[in-house]
Amino acid sequence: MFEGEVTDRTRSLEDGLLALPELTTEERDERLDALARDAHTLKGSSALMEAPAMVRICHTLEDEFADLRGAGTIERDVLTRLLGHIDDVRTAAAEFIDGPPPPPDGTPTTATVASPTIAAPAARTPAAAPSTEPRPGAAPSSPASRAPAPDPSSGGVATVRLPSQKLDRLVTGAAELRAATTSLLAVADQDRRLQPLLRGIDRAVAGIDGAVRDAVTVPVREACEGLARAVRDIADSSGKEVRFRLDAGDAEIDRRAIGVVRDALVHLVRNAADHGIEPPQVRAERGKPPVGTVAVSAGVRGDRVAVTVRDDGRGVDVAAVEAAAQRAGLTVGDGAHELVFAAGVSTAAVASEISGRGVGLDAVRDRVESLGGAVSLRSDPGEGTEVTLVVPASLATARVLLVEAAGEQVALLTASVQRLVRVGADDVVVSEGRAWLCRSDDLVPLVELAEVAGLAGSAPAARDDRLGRPAVTVATSTGAVTAMLLDRVIGEQELMIQPVGPALAGLPALVGAGVLPSGRVVLLLHPAALVRNAQQAASAAPIAGDRSRGRVLLAEDAPTTLALEQGLLEAAGFDVLPAEDGRRAWDLLRDTEVDIVVSDIEMPHVDGIELCRRIRGSAALQELPVILVTSRGSDEDRRRGAEAGADAYLVKSSFAQGDLVAAIERALA
Repeated sequence: MFEGEVTDRTRSLEDGLLALPELTTEERDERLDALARDAHTLKGSSALMEAPAMVRICHTLEDEFADLRGAGTIERDVLTRLLGHIDDVRTAAAEFIDGPPPPPDGTPTTATVASPTIAAPAARTPAAAPSTEPRPGAAPSSPASRAPAPDPSSGGVATVRLPSQKLDRLVTGAAELRAATTSLLAVADQDRRLQPLLRGIDRAVAGIDGAVRDAVTVPVREACEGLARAVRDIADSSGKEVRFRLDAGDAEIDRRAIGVVRDALVHLVRNAADHGIEPPQVRAERGKPPVGTVAVSAGVRGDRVAVTVRDDGRGVDVAAVEAAAQRAGLTVGDGAHELVFAAGVSTAAVASEISGRGVGLDAVRDRVESLGGAVSLRSDPGEGTEVTLVVPASLATARVLLVEAAGEQVALLTASVQRLVRVGADDVVVSEGRAWLCRSDDLVPLVELAEVAGLAGSAPAARDDRLGRPAVTVATSTGAVTAMLLDRVIGEQELMIQPVGPALAGLPALVGAGVLPSGRVVLLLHPAALVRNAQQAASAAPIAGDRSRGRVLLAEDAPTTLALEQGLLEAAGFDVLPAEDGRRAWDLLRDTEVDIVVSDIEMPHVDGIELCRRIRGSAALQELPVILVTSRGSDEDRRRGAEAGADAYLVKSSFAQGDLVAAIERALA
């Protein structure tokens, strides 16, 4: 109980201190009074527990809070000193509760142990013996106020600390009870006399289920504890000025997810303060205010909670990320925003205690996805970066699509499923052993769900086996889409979720196990993680022949189309150099040798027509083959392409017949 009070009081003291610089003088004095009361209450509790070291430090804090009332600006070094006192309280509490750390090897020990003490640093105000005289501006104390008794008039809510295993059993029991009543209601349809009774039981069970779910949810704000201090410490150590903002609102998440979210947020805010926010002089040169901002916000999205970390720093350095990915042996075609989550990718020149070892963001995504959540990143160069974690509000149940693959029933989280499709005879293209689904002028990689999920007995289906079969299309947070073939779609429903044992922990993309109303257990899979498994398998698959058939410069501003066209060409044996628009393609052409250019027409900055004209107007490049690809197929559009000097003009819907690869082969012949 005392340990819990120390944790709560020191957290309150730390948060209150960090908020002081943003307050007006009047607000600051009110906050200082509250901080003095917190320190005084903790001092009284420490005295009752006979922890003299904590008493002395709390008394020092109480004195310094009183001295600051009515002062002007609170200097940074004063805040640093006070935060150090709070750290000392935590250290003294840990030694009081757990005992002092063991002496180094070889240090002689004696039978007499002195009372634990902590010497205050010389720069801090020396603490006198606790006084009963009230200080000016501090809340008056009384003997009763020194005891750690709750104050009924404070409006606080009493809390009870329970072992997590007990809450887990409550959640599981309530979910099983709900499933049992659902089954009984189905039986009651055959005997109307039972219906009123069972419906009453169902309402009561629903109430219990809801109450238990409420009991295991906690405010997202709890996952944000310590973030302000982490940002401030990094700013101090790196010579930056960084402001921290928190707007968690009333969002709540499952208690079992709080640790994962907290760890992810700590990593993200530290990364933002260290990598994202520029030094004051650099910000001034870029026309930014000298003080950078790292902000955390949270909100509810249906049955999920989104937590976003934003900074107004430099943004993702695409070139640096791609270079780091190449050093790590990764393919850069997936885009920089996806590569930052790859293991081993770091753009830091020197690895420090804060960051720079390329370990973390991949673990963040893996752990969030293990909860059935997702991570996305958006960045504007020079403007900042935004990372969003989306996690289920409750881990007790999940909305799933129940399907069958390789003879096994599995459940897919519906949040990541785009749509259900039926694969027909004209929808599949096979190139170099890889299958592609042609839908709405797009090419989507086509894989077996059983294969990428690692289900027993799975094997790639022959092309004829794919015809007339159901499939789901799934998108990752970066927009990459993959279609996964199924044997059968059973339906959508809500399932109770149970953790799995270590024997199944190695199964790809496994979130947990779901319990059907019949009592049957099915595996719950995360579709977005399955997509990445499919992409990794495709990138690792060998291409027939040991030499490239030629280098293609591919210009396309739509990320999904760019990735799909690149995958199709690489599957056909071409080396592909991607460009996000015509301007980037033109820059690459001046520095890089290619055999052919394939370009979309409608792109920002420089469109495909203008790019083709520039190529034909260049003495060095005028003989380079150019193929224009677009969704527009009118005679006027074709005429404009021919006038610009294009060697071929293709409409994207014709990809199903392999026209793009054939056109490239003809142009290079």
